[in-house]
Amino acid sequence: MRIDYAQLSPKAYQGLLACKNALAESSLGLPLVELAYLRVAQLNGCAFCLKLHSQALRRRGETRKNWTHWLDGTWRTR
Repeated sequence: MRIDYAQLSPKAYQGLLACKNALAESSLGLPLVELAYLRVAQLNGCAFCLKLHSQALRRRGETRKNWTHWLDGTWRTR
């Protein structure tokens, strides 16, 4: 069951959308932004988001081989 975050906390959801829009317009590039989203999904254990962001990377021509080294534990978190 997915939670309706917009209804649960409208202000937090608006902040999340503002952050998403700022990242999309940044100079980081969409593949890097999607890779960061994919890592967050991995850390959160969200299968829906993992699928969503891995598909977005594939649509941009990225292959799993290109991003796997970032997700196999070499991307260190503290």
